[in-house]
Amino acid sequence: MKRQRKTALWKDAFREVRKTKSRFFSIFLIVALGAGFFAGIKATGPDMKLTGDAYFDEQDLMDIKALSTYGLNGDDIAALEADEMVKAVEPAHSVDTLVHDGEKSSVIKVLGLPGEGGINAPRLMEGRLPEAENECLIQYGGHLSRRLQIGDTVTLSPGKEGEALSDTLEESSYTVVGVAQCPLYITFSMGTTSIGSGTVDDLLLIPDEAFVLDYYTEAYLTLKGAAELDCFGEEYDQLVADAKVRLEGVGEARAQARYDEIYEEAAGKLDDAQAELDRAKADGQAELDAAKKKLDSAAAELQSAKSTLDASGKKLADAKSQIAAGEAAIPQNQAAFDEKIAAGQAELERSRSQLAQLEQGVTTLQGQLAAMGDPAQLPPELQAQYQALAGQLQGMQAQLDGGRAQLAQGEADLAAAKKDGQAQLDQARADLTKAKSDYQQGLAQYQTGLAQYQQGQREYRSGAAEYESAKASFATQIADGQEEIDENRAKLADIALPKWYLYDRDGNVGYSGFADDADRIDAISLVFPVFFFAVAALVCLTTMTRMVEEQRTQAGTVKALGYGSSAVICKYLIYAVTAAVLGAVFGIVGGLLLFPNVIFNAYSIMYRMTKVIAPIRLDYLLWITLGSAACAALAVLYACVKELRETPSQLMRPKAPKAGKRVLLERVDFVWDRLSFIGKVTVRNLFRYKKRIAMTVLGIAGCTALMMAGFGVKDSISDIVSIQFGELDVYDGQVVFDEDTLAEDREDFDALLAGQLGLGARQYAREKSVTAGSDSRQLELTLVVPEEPERLGEQIVLRTRKGHTPIPLTDEGAVLSEKAASLMGVSAGDEIFLVADSEEQLPVKVAAITENYAFHYLYLSPAYYRQVFGEEMRPNTLLLQMDDPGQEGQDALSGALLERDGVLMISYTSGIKNSFGDTVASLNYVVLVLIVSAGALAFVVLYNLTNINVAERLREIATIKVLGFYDKEVSAYIFRENVALTLMGTVAGLLGGIWLHRFVITTAEIDTIMFGRTVAPLSYLLSAALTILFAVLVNLAMHFHLKKVDMVESLKSVE
Repeated sequence: MKRQRKTALWKDAFREVRKTKSRFFSIFLIVALGAGFFAGIKATGPDMKLTGDAYFDEQDLMDIKALSTYGLNGDDIAALEADEMVKAVEPAHSVDTLVHDGEKSSVIKVLGLPGEGGINAPRLMEGRLPEAENECLIQYGGHLSRRLQIGDTVTLSPGKEGEALSDTLEESSYTVVGVAQCPLYITFSMGTTSIGSGTVDDLLLIPDEAFVLDYYTEAYLTLKGAAELDCFGEEYDQLVADAKVRLEGVGEARAQARYDEIYEEAAGKLDDAQAELDRAKADGQAELDAAKKKLDSAAAELQSAKSTLDASGKKLADAKSQIAAGEAAIPQNQAAFDEKIAAGQAELERSRSQLAQLEQGVTTLQGQLAAMGDPAQLPPELQAQYQALAGQLQGMQAQLDGGRAQLAQGEADLAAAKKDGQAQLDQARADLTKAKSDYQQGLAQYQTGLAQYQQGQREYRSGAAEYESAKASFATQIADGQEEIDENRAKLADIALPKWYLYDRDGNVGYSGFADDADRIDAISLVFPVFFFAVAALVCLTTMTRMVEEQRTQAGTVKALGYGSSAVICKYLIYAVTAAVLGAVFGIVGGLLLFPNVIFNAYSIMYRMTKVIAPIRLDYLLWITLGSAACAALAVLYACVKELRETPSQLMRPKAPKAGKRVLLERVDFVWDRLSFIGKVTVRNLFRYKKRIAMTVLGIAGCTALMMAGFGVKDSISDIVSIQFGELDVYDGQVVFDEDTLAEDREDFDALLAGQLGLGARQYAREKSVTAGSDSRQLELTLVVPEEPERLGEQIVLRTRKGHTPIPLTDEGAVLSEKAASLMGVSAGDEIFLVADSEEQLPVKVAAITENYAFHYLYLSPAYYRQVFGEEMRPNTLLLQMDDPGQEGQDALSGALLERDGVLMISYTSGIKNSFGDTVASLNYVVLVLIVSAGALAFVVLYNLTNINVAERLREIATIKVLGFYDKEVSAYIFRENVALTLMGTVAGLLGGIWLHRFVITTAEIDTIMFGRTVAPLSYLLSAALTILFAVLVNLAMHFHLKKVDMVESLKSVE
């Protein structure tokens, strides 16, 4: 008998499902939506982390990255491998280079490929792995992959002028043989660099053998047991933290050993250099002494030659004087000779004339004698005359003979004198000619000797100059060499220990960003799905309560047949729990498959990874299904216990309608008198069933609040980009300097910046990371100290979030960003502390709280910085505005500044803004999923509540139809109440949405981000409009249902 009764009960329960399919399906659908949304959003964060963990394990992503300021050698690698926590070590090389594409240059990080099965193994997407040193892989989805194909060649250039690529790489051109995903870079953000634009644009993977460096630039480590742990879990974090502590000890030991090695090697080289310098100094001095000796010998030879030349010159001068005298004497002698010859010739002529006269006289006498004839015959007077004439003739003849002899002798003497004189003249001329010839020879010899002497002098002077130059150069070289050795000894004395840096995965931008995004989804899932599920549970409660109230007669009949209250409750439990369990299972499975995929696909614009792993989580399926069933069961118990307290006879009678009461509006005559009959009926019906009103309004309000919270979250996330980088951080670029170099070359940098066109307002500042804390919490923030605080507003706007009141940076205290103040639980006027390098806690007064959305900042004036730290502010950063903040302007500025020593990095707010923009775009997509889901829930809730309302009032509807109301009038009669309830629920939902939005925002925020607190007016409008739109659609659907109401059946007695 009991078995039959149980069978009948089960049959009745399932028959009820068939009879009320729409109600059963509405419960199924509402639970499916609530459970699916709850499970899907709740599982998205863990699924993202599961996917990331599996991907990182598959590609063997490093757990720790080790760097050293001196690079790493084989002993360093061996020391790392020897640690018992280390599973494997992958030493690697990397270098930042440039690739020129027309006028544009891109910064490409070149990374050595790991060995087979090595750490950070890239996933090959196309092509093959490199086999030769001049082959490479390009990053999947990267800058190069958009313009290069497999088989193309990429040519690299050094990052700075004066650098040679051959110092780092074997080749400069590489052939693309494949496309791969590198797990080190899963986002499009590749980090910063000190070359080009200051930002790495893409990645190039080459064989590690293609590097020619004699040291490793980095080493990647994996830890034992790390792969078995969830890399986003606390156990993994603790394992890595423990390993870093151990490896820091290894780093310290290796740093000391490397320091000793480098010191000893450098000291040895310096000693060798000193010895070589001393040898060079001795050899050079010996060479200089030998050269000096040669110069002295040459000088002595020149002096001797000069003496010889002087003597020869004197002889030549004497000879020249003698020649001149001889040349002068010859004409004189010639003239005297000629004169003497002429005088002798004249004398001879006179003698000849006299001889001629004598001869004439003799001839005359002879003629006279002849004329006289024979003397004997002459008369005595004539004889005497004749004798006188003859004596005269004889005398004259004697004179003539003597004259002739004398003339002959004179002619002979004259000829001899002429001959002798001519001979003397000829001899003198010959002697003069010979003297001239000897003089010319002597002169030639003298000139040759003089030329040789002068050449010797020139050679001597040249040699002396060369000697002096060599002496000076030698002294300079020795001094420079000694100075260089001394400087290097001083540097060696000042050399610091190599510094090791150990970075875990959180230091990887892509990894930490992925984890943060997963945490954001987790944070959203803490609030949004719970509220979503709560609305679904509330509507489910309303549905079952109405069902139990409607079937009180049937319940009374079942009890009258002998069934107990538990049996009746069991029927409704079967009905509700079956709908809830089926809906939960369907919704959870669908949600687990849909939401993680949809949301992960939204994040695919940021991350290069595999498809999401979205398993059917049995734990979610179990406890959410149990929770759904429990909610349905509690709703049934709540409804049944209340109704089944009555006796079967009371239950079998129809429940007496509530007594009509005057509503408050009736007391307002001015309004009530102007209402139509239908309007008055609508108002009375609204306030007659307060529970129904409350549940309907609450359901609609919940859905509206969900949609508004979704839109509000979208607004709040968008504020990060629009306000932070549009209104607060108004600078375009930030240049980070080495503070010592900046202090020394400040004027040079100012001149360089002044020569750059397109730069606007700029200001030097000091920025550094510090630990700040209060009594409740410590956190890391960025300390900013502007050089000219009164001009800080040109780069960074300090203001209150409410009212946007400007905040001056004074010497009375610091200005703290709002999120940091909230986390530390401080406000204006409170005091926080900063942890100094010496671990001393330095008190800082918070003068004001400034609006800020990204990261944590503390602003101090230079005077207050000096008061807090006890030292002068030394700038290390330049904040600047640009007329052209686009890519061309950034490239031009970066190219000019990064060539200078001391410029460590240049970053631009456009890059940070784009990065945040990508995150916001992904979150907006997630928010869109939330909004669509909330909208779907709103539609189902409205449809279900309206359907319940209509089902409750079928007799009322049939009555007014019998009274002659047309279909449209019947629909208007019912839908006026729906519209009123929808408007009331919408208003309540908008008010509740404000609270829900703030709750979601404050819960979903991560530590370094503050979402906006303002909901845009459009979001209010859209939330209300969608709710009203869904109400209109539901009313249209129900209109056709009302037209099908059978007046006769509906008016039959409920008994």
